[in-house]
Amino acid sequence: MNRMFQMKSLVIALGLLLGGTIATADAIVAEEANAEKANISDTAAQISIRLEAEPRLQAPLRTLVSASPQTFIIEFPEPMDHESVAKAIEKQSAASDNPYTPELKWDFDWINDRTVHVHVSVIRLHPNTGYYLQGDYQVNVNESLTIQGKPIANAPIFAVSIQSSLQLWRYSTDGEVRELITAIDDPYSFRILGNSDSYLLGIRPIDYCECDAILKKLYALYDLQEKQLIRYPVVLQTNYMGKGDFVVDRRGFFYEQPEQGIQVPQSNTASSIHVDGYVHGASLSKDGKYVFMAVGKESQENDLTLLLYSLDKDITQVLDESVNGWIPEDQGLSQRMPVQFKDDGEHVYFVLNDRPYRELRNQYAWRDGTITESKLPIPDESWSGFSASSDNVYRYYANGGLFHGTELVYPPHKLPFWSEVWVNGTHKIIYSSGELDRSGQNQYTNRINVFDADRLEDKTLYTGLYHDSMVIGSSKDGKWIYVSAREPVHHTAMRPAFGEGDGKLLAHVRQNVDLPITLYLNETKLQLEHSPNSVDDYALFVPLREVLEAAEWKITWQAERQTILGEKTGRTDRAFKFNIGESRAEFNGRVVELPIELRLVGDTTYMYAGILQKLGMMLEWDDSKRVLFIRQMPETGGVVLPDGSKYEGDLIGDVPSGKGMLFDKVGRLIYEGEFKAGKFHGQGKLYSETGQPDYFGLFELGEKRE
Repeated sequence: MNRMFQMKSLVIALGLLLGGTIATADAIVAEEANAEKANISDTAAQISIRLEAEPRLQAPLRTLVSASPQTFIIEFPEPMDHESVAKAIEKQSAASDNPYTPELKWDFDWINDRTVHVHVSVIRLHPNTGYYLQGDYQVNVNESLTIQGKPIANAPIFAVSIQSSLQLWRYSTDGEVRELITAIDDPYSFRILGNSDSYLLGIRPIDYCECDAILKKLYALYDLQEKQLIRYPVVLQTNYMGKGDFVVDRRGFFYEQPEQGIQVPQSNTASSIHVDGYVHGASLSKDGKYVFMAVGKESQENDLTLLLYSLDKDITQVLDESVNGWIPEDQGLSQRMPVQFKDDGEHVYFVLNDRPYRELRNQYAWRDGTITESKLPIPDESWSGFSASSDNVYRYYANGGLFHGTELVYPPHKLPFWSEVWVNGTHKIIYSSGELDRSGQNQYTNRINVFDADRLEDKTLYTGLYHDSMVIGSSKDGKWIYVSAREPVHHTAMRPAFGEGDGKLLAHVRQNVDLPITLYLNETKLQLEHSPNSVDDYALFVPLREVLEAAEWKITWQAERQTILGEKTGRTDRAFKFNIGESRAEFNGRVVELPIELRLVGDTTYMYAGILQKLGMMLEWDDSKRVLFIRQMPETGGVVLPDGSKYEGDLIGDVPSGKGMLFDKVGRLIYEGEFKAGKFHGQGKLYSETGQPDYFGLFELGEKRE
């Protein structure tokens, strides 16, 4: 007989004995049940689930993480039954509506009966994951039990989507050298700060959704010299808009004065500023010594006061008490934008609006302190934003063209770039663009080009980059360009043909260094029983079986002949045969010369890491962190369609079928989703010309299914 039945029987008996009614007894029992439910809900509401690496990320939440191992800290208000917690989390790791949960390994480290550290590792991604999202899972403690046997319900859920992290690379402007600068697991996007190449501004979304909503974000600096991520508990802005009490950091950013109790990283380059009113826009001068501000009431829409603040002298100067014009507005999002000030060393340019949305272009002259109308060599209907060579000889307007002074030297329709970077100390523009490589896998990738404004010549510096690579800046000495890139799961960088390539790792792996060597396979850190090591000639050797089995190869050892056989099935079946101490190997029956022989150390076979390239993998070595990134390229392809658009993804023959992406002639994403017989079919997303999601839903043979 259960407890509730016993209670109800007792209450009924007492009610009848005292002359009451059964209805009254039922009401008492119902009240007891409701109280118990309320108690369960109160317990659930007090449960905390947060990400150890970033404690500000706390359930209820859906956010992005990399495929590397993650640790979640769960705190309960009551002692818990350990076994039931583990069972509930493992059982509910996949959301009911998500078919692409990866294979996971869970470990539970109980600190006490109320606190557990949950370690989760991705063993294998689902084969049908999307292009940028590699799967989803969740940490869900509902249905677990307290030690007293009370079930947990309505507890907050921590949901994650896996995405490969953006990393920063630098490429030499002579086209000879490329180096990995960062090896960051956190999903930050980066951009160069100010006129320096010492710091990056990092931005990470808190929430995640496949939508065009404006999401809250976390902010950080990345110190390129110290190789350190510095997290900030406040919003960082490169063009400030907010309250009149704020902080400017000469490294190139602003933030609102923190509330009491919030600690920000200390910096000798930060200064506090106070102005009466609301700041509708603030920017640093080119030399970092002044701050330009547009100030008014928070509700004010036009005729703002312009101020110039000297950081060295702590003096504020009024430039114009009421400058004509309205605050700029984002027409797509229908919200105000900060007034931006662009300093070229001679003039400071800023734009307000006339109604409806016509630019009022202004400039402040450093020489005499006057504000006048800015006479630009572009039509009124063109956007006045521009980038310029470091000596201001050339300017490029996105829809106005390339100008030498006031002379148009190249019209906009002939220039193939929208996001460009001028190389410091030169008249050269660096940009990235898409290309289809037909030499091997028909992969659609990116290349880095340089456009010489003096000669009006364009040439390619690098090819084969991942297709979402972006050039974000150049070094102060003009010798390096900085590129931000991540590896999508499918369809990007070209894979060497099986058994081909030189099989060399372009790195010198130093010996006798305290920092251990780490391997990452497709963004996941490998937990190896046998450590990689470097030997003579700085060659890096890795444990063959552990690495290749992690890459889903079937490995067989023939002890008598000291032979290793490897097999892998896929779109094309592959097999190899290696012999210890021999430089000749077989790839699909074809004899190929290896750059360095395999070695047997004890009972473990070690393979020179460069041979992974011959097995169809791509390698990048970060010497400062002693990290080898191994990337398996999926067996998908790219095709150019008859109308000039480009498709990347699953193919049947040369016809788009399965999951894929469609780009227009200039590389803008048009559609992402499912295809059938070359047409949109199934779940998919359409994009506008500005790159914003335009429609998300179902399609049937090319038509929207409303």
